[in-house]
Amino acid sequence: MKFAVETRIGQTRAAAFSDDDLPVSVFVWRDRRLDPSARAGDVVPAIVRKVDKGTAECFVELQSGETGFYNLSSSKAAPTEGEKLNVRIRAEVWAEKSAIVSPVRSEPHLLHAEEALKHWMSGFGVGDGYEAYDESEARDRIDEAVDDAFQETVTLTGGGCLHIEETRALTAIDIDRAGRSARSSNADLNKDSLETLARQISLRRKAGLIVVDLVGSFRKDGGRELSAHIKEALRGYGLTGVTALPPSALGLMELSIPRRLRPLTAYHWIHCPEDRRLQEAAIELLQQLETRATEDRTARFEVSLRPDLADLVQQMAFNIPAALEFEFGGRFNFIRSPEAQSLFSHRSLS
Repeated sequence: MKFAVETRIGQTRAAAFSDDDLPVSVFVWRDRRLDPSARAGDVVPAIVRKVDKGTAECFVELQSGETGFYNLSSSKAAPTEGEKLNVRIRAEVWAEKSAIVSPVRSEPHLLHAEEALKHWMSGFGVGDGYEAYDESEARDRIDEAVDDAFQETVTLTGGGCLHIEETRALTAIDIDRAGRSARSSNADLNKDSLETLARQISLRRKAGLIVVDLVGSFRKDGGRELSAHIKEALRGYGLTGVTALPPSALGLMELSIPRRLRPLTAYHWIHCPEDRRLQEAAIELLQQLETRATEDRTARFEVSLRPDLADLVQQMAFNIPAALEFEFGGRFNFIRSPEAQSLFSHRSLS
């Protein structure tokens, strides 16, 4: 396993690559003033907002303002509404899904970037002495990994491809043998496809229900073998607790992946849900301006912001203009642009 690590203003990114140089996972960490959402592993204060004894669920409001829930224990007294407690984040808020939490007795603790990065790397069985790409290569390698994660069609090494489509309810995978040798069996194609799918699930941080349209028909033993194969492949990327049903009579395999981290789409200003769009656009703007200022150390820049983004930038706890000025000097002129069609634009004045 080899890693690329990059630290930028307000953000740390990293990517893990397999021995055959394929991306298998991406790490993203934002300064909490840029992204105040609770992270998996945090221990945070919470207030009980609703106790539903009928469904044995407790809903809490987290310090970040997000909602979390946990299942009540039959062996412990249920909390009362308004009660304060500390909870550990087991699964992060995503889209319309609340955080999954557990009540704890330990003191509040927010993970920091170095701690979270070390924990992420430990999932691949590495410690402090890991092999890393040179700093000059890191950004390009991470960008390559992110680009790979957003491909709708993934080509298999031995021919054939996976078509990946995300819907509101599930992620659909279609296996296509186009370009595959006629001598290659359906069994080999399915196994190769599931191995590639496991890497893509890890890379994209996919969770929830995944349905795979396999090639051919299956005897019971062959179907169980494929279920075990995908579970073992996912375990190799640190993904456990997976349910993998044998293929149906129609050749459909159903997977259920436990939710823990937000999917990678959450950190992309175009692919993220609408409720994160402005926040992700502000972070994208920061990264673009940092890149341009680094590449041209003398240029001055005019930055035009649509009013809704300008309001957010002004309200954020992380002062983007001040951070850029501290790093590069007063080379940025931010303008509120009521006529702007795009969220932001920037141009060099020299």
